[in-house]
Amino acid sequence: MVEAENRDFSDKPFSGVPIFLKDLGQEQAGEPSTAGSRLFTSYHAKETDNYVKKLEELGFIILGRSSTPEFGFKNISDAQIHGSVNLPDDVTRNAGAGQVEAEDFSDKAADKAKEVNENVDKAAEKVADKADDVK
Repeated sequence: MVEAENRDFSDKPFSGVPIFLKDLGQEQAGEPSTAGSRLFTSYHAKETDNYVKKLEELGFIILGRSSTPEFGFKNISDAQIHGSVNLPDDVTRNAGAGQVEAEDFSDKAADKAKEVNENVDKAAEKVADKADDVK
């Protein structure tokens, strides 16, 4: 937080907003950059990427790197270096790659499908009743 005390944030749209970078190609000079792999645990970036420079120019304070699966190849956060990122209310479940949002979406989609099926059944009953009236 020394950075926050020493930087001038005047007139910056994201003045002092703290963020973490994903440890995949978002390098910052002198900071570790592992891509989630044990192969690169001793590697430190030699220069700062343009993307990271732009974040800093906008006023963001970069606190560090977030956990990353090795080379980003998996859709769950089970990094070899730092371990799994699990849900705080259920540590048996992994929080990676939008799992919570996907499950919530899946539940909502199932509810909507049930509602649609019920409406189709009601419409079919009405059609059947009309057909009986015509006979």
